[in-house]
Amino acid sequence: MTEIIKLEVQNEMDIVLAHRRATQFARFAGISLSEQTRFATAVSEICRNCLEYAGGGQVSFAVLKKENEQYTLTAEITDKGPGIKNLDQVLAREPQTHRGRGIGIVFAKRLADQFRIVSTAKGTRVTLGKAIPAKQPLNNLIIQGWAQHIRNEPAISAYEELKYRNDQLLQMTEELRNEKLLAESHNREIQLLNHKLEENNENMKNFTYTVSHDLRTPLTSLRLALSFLDEMTIPGEIDEYLKIINRAVTRLDNTVQGLVKILLMQTHTDNSRKIALGDVFTEVYEDFTATISDIGASVTFDFTDVPEIVYIEAYIKSIFTNLLSNAIKYRSPERPLSVSVLARKTDDKIVLVFRDNGLGIDLEQHGEKLFSPFSRFSENTEGNGIGLYIIRNMVRRNGGSIDVTSEPGHGTTFSFFLPEYQLAAPEKKQGL
Repeated sequence: MTEIIKLEVQNEMDIVLAHRRATQFARFAGISLSEQTRFATAVSEICRNCLEYAGGGQVSFAVLKKENEQYTLTAEITDKGPGIKNLDQVLAREPQTHRGRGIGIVFAKRLADQFRIVSTAKGTRVTLGKAIPAKQPLNNLIIQGWAQHIRNEPAISAYEELKYRNDQLLQMTEELRNEKLLAESHNREIQLLNHKLEENNENMKNFTYTVSHDLRTPLTSLRLALSFLDEMTIPGEIDEYLKIINRAVTRLDNTVQGLVKILLMQTHTDNSRKIALGDVFTEVYEDFTATISDIGASVTFDFTDVPEIVYIEAYIKSIFTNLLSNAIKYRSPERPLSVSVLARKTDDKIVLVFRDNGLGIDLEQHGEKLFSPFSRFSENTEGNGIGLYIIRNMVRRNGGSIDVTSEPGHGTTFSFFLPEYQLAAPEKKQGL
């Protein structure tokens, strides 16, 4: 152990000086400002007890080097008072509830990294320790230099001391303010993550229920049809049960394919880039050209206001594909299908509007489960009921949203509010 300095504690000014020296040595040791204040406050609390209960004493500052090469700044405060008779009770006090004397020892214990107290009828010795950062270079010569600096330090006035304390408080206040802002930011992030987790848990619960239902129903049909098939001998009846089996197998296949699509969507890691909306829609339209021609449908698009968007191309393509497919499936038999697609720009989002004049959706009846997986709103069409579920999840991934207006018998309009992605950073080419 290398002693730095020893001070007498005989009056209030000595307590002020002990606080100042504790702060200085902690600063010399590379200890952070907040920990400097904690250590100095612990020292002054014990020195005040020493003066109040024992009439005075001494405080000795030193640097202790342990076997693991870890340095510790220590302050040992001793007195020759009557000792603390109920020491265990004093140390067990809670600062939040106790309002009596002697609470300074409890505060000091909490503020220091290391705390040791020995009290007898001949006096009390309290040792406080604050760990010195491992990166701080230290040796006996440096520590002796601290003591020399203190001896050469000019005397300061009470005003300068108060100004110094005020500067410390201002620095501490700024640190606390920054920590508070950081904590509030972290808290907001945690709340957002909790909200997303709750939403994902609810989605997973609904997803599990609907999947189990969609798998159980065709399996039950298969089991019953196969059990009856064993008893059938008339060809006509056998054909009917084979049709039931075929429909059940088809539904099972659709469900499994839907699950595969959902899993692919959730693990998709395609990078965002600038996409020409007209090119993507034209590519999707070409896949449906024969069907559109057969049913005499009219499909128009206008991306004049927003020709490009920074997004994940697979997501945009999926939106166009699913909605055009649904428009064809759920077209009205009373009139030719008409579809129009356009894009417009708002302050912070791009809005894709997809409008058709098909059967429409009764939102009062089906609105809550419109985007649920494996939901179907017509028994007259084939499908696995996962298109809108996939679209909603893709849109929400970047903070987007979907608005739906529909009137049964008159058609449906989907509006997608899409914040653009950040452009993915280009890969750096390796030099020769």
